[in-house]
Amino acid sequence: MSLEVSPREGDYLESLEGIIFAVKGNIHPPTHVIAYPKYIPNGERKGYKKLSSLTDSISFLRGKFPEYLRFDPIFNDTLAEVPKTRIKRLYSPQKFLQLLLTKNNLNSVEKDSIDFAKLICESASIPLSSLGISGSVMVGLHKEDSDIDLIVYGVEECKVVYNALKKLSNEGLITPYRKDQLKKLYMSRVKDTPLPFERFVKIESRKLLQGFFNQREYFIRFVKNIWEEDEKYGKKYYKYVGQIELEADVVDDSEAIFTPAKYKLENVLVVNGTFKNSDMIREVVSFRGRFCEQAKRFERVYIKGKLEKVLSAEGEYFRVIIGGKGDLFYPKD
Repeated sequence: MSLEVSPREGDYLESLEGIIFAVKGNIHPPTHVIAYPKYIPNGERKGYKKLSSLTDSISFLRGKFPEYLRFDPIFNDTLAEVPKTRIKRLYSPQKFLQLLLTKNNLNSVEKDSIDFAKLICESASIPLSSLGISGSVMVGLHKEDSDIDLIVYGVEECKVVYNALKKLSNEGLITPYRKDQLKKLYMSRVKDTPLPFERFVKIESRKLLQGFFNQREYFIRFVKNIWEEDEKYGKKYYKYVGQIELEADVVDDSEAIFTPAKYKLENVLVVNGTFKNSDMIREVVSFRGRFCEQAKRFERVYIKGKLEKVLSAEGEYFRVIIGGKGDLFYPKD
């Protein structure tokens, strides 16, 4: 398939084998798209089975399609990458939202998704073209109880939407998860992110990018436009150093609402590992939406993840990547 646009976070793609992948991030190699299997053929849901964790996605590829696991020389890691020549179809959340606006006889998931998108746009005073609808409904694999999966595009649009969500929350038009409602979400995440339940509740219940609208779960992903990204593939080079555990102060959480999420760090203390240049660890980054809004400015945090050296023409520093199995990131009590 010849791609007319660059795939970005929130897009889905279908391979020639009929596997539906979720695109991760906005930065991709010239000939491949970084994406992980979300729905695989011949399963239980309308002919497809949903893969609920990153661990399951990687295990599926390793067992059935190892050719989609590729060592990336820039990220210096083995990633799930789909060759552009193996893409049969690209699903765009923006185009899907516009399609739903012209559709008659919407089902309940589609109607709630459109109603929520319109409410957000009205409250934030932005056009519907700044939003998209992703997830199972976009690829026609939703169920009656499927959640709403919205995408907001553009840095300024995301900022005004976040403020609008605060207003909608205060007015009771959206509600956060209650403790009893978080059990299902916890069970879906604990396989990859083994937090104690009480700590999980404390973190998740204060987030605005997830909750309930019209008694239906929602998750909102904030994504920069391609031209707003300050990084291009190959501009920086990443070198794996090792696993690390540390404590640090979050000094900048301005990109905590985006996917990928970034948090600037200071006063780093390595608590497990032999790494000595702790003052060179500048940030923690995650490409998984679950780590958005995970910590706030001035909070002291605990981090367990993958330490990388970042090299570019401007110099070098270190960052921690979280999102793999067993990785942790949370505010300390």
